[in-house]
Amino acid sequence: MGRWSAARSSAAWTATASVFCRTAWRRDASSLSYDHAVPQEPLTIERVEIVRGPAALLYGGNAIGGVVNKIDNLIPREPIKGVDGAVDVSYGGANNARAGAAMVEGGNGQFAFHVDAFDRETSKERIPGFAHSDRQRALDGPADALNEAVYRGVRAEFYGIELDGKWRVYEHGAHRVDVSLVGDYTHARNMDTGQPLPRISPLRATVAVDYGYGSFGARAEMEHAWAQHRVPEDDLPTASYTRLGLMLTYSFHVGTTNWLAYVRGDNLTNQDIRYASLVVRDIAHEGGRSVMVGLRTTF
Repeated sequence: MGRWSAARSSAAWTATASVFCRTAWRRDASSLSYDHAVPQEPLTIERVEIVRGPAALLYGGNAIGGVVNKIDNLIPREPIKGVDGAVDVSYGGANNARAGAAMVEGGNGQFAFHVDAFDRETSKERIPGFAHSDRQRALDGPADALNEAVYRGVRAEFYGIELDGKWRVYEHGAHRVDVSLVGDYTHARNMDTGQPLPRISPLRATVAVDYGYGSFGARAEMEHAWAQHRVPEDDLPTASYTRLGLMLTYSFHVGTTNWLAYVRGDNLTNQDIRYASLVVRDIAHEGGRSVMVGLRTTF
């Protein structure tokens, strides 16, 4: 799929489940169903802002859990002179994804244009074990039976804690090593019944190590999520998991173009990962061990 736009100057930004702009608000299909995602190619995103707490209410009722604000340059925010762009191709992952994306934008200082196009094809996703969890298989009825979900608003109480830190632990010449630590925990209950609220993430902790040396870069990340047993009577608990990811990068120049080659390994421990916050966690989970390779250039 592809898209294009042309404008003198303005601003646009996208948020989870909704698309916002300066003059209008449009409902996105992702707010109507959990199997609809906001379609945007990462190549076109300049930066991502995470908005949490009371400030998220500025983005509407669908953003009560927070907003992922993806800022792009689809409508240029300042004059552009000349032409630049980027191309990205990749292959791999748990579903053998074949993806390509391209973006070109330019202008003469008064008028500007932006064009981007992307295409992605996938195969069946490889998963460890069964798609349905052990607890779900014990409850499964006839193949043609459908479960009914009823959503209602209740008085609720939330509290939690979040830790986020990053330290430079080694630096010598062009060598540098950074260590980051992230942890969070949320406690939520229905104030009318005293029961836990559904789909609340458990205690989680992530440790990452980043290494850089000139054009080479590497990152190792390990995330551990404890089991979530605080669920209401009609919900199912989720098991703990430990996820390991690795990434290697190499940047170089060819003439006036900049290149980045990368290799990424995900879920290298091949864990059965089911996120407690997902509605479909007991019938579909994260992909198994996978490797992806890619190449990106900017000009």
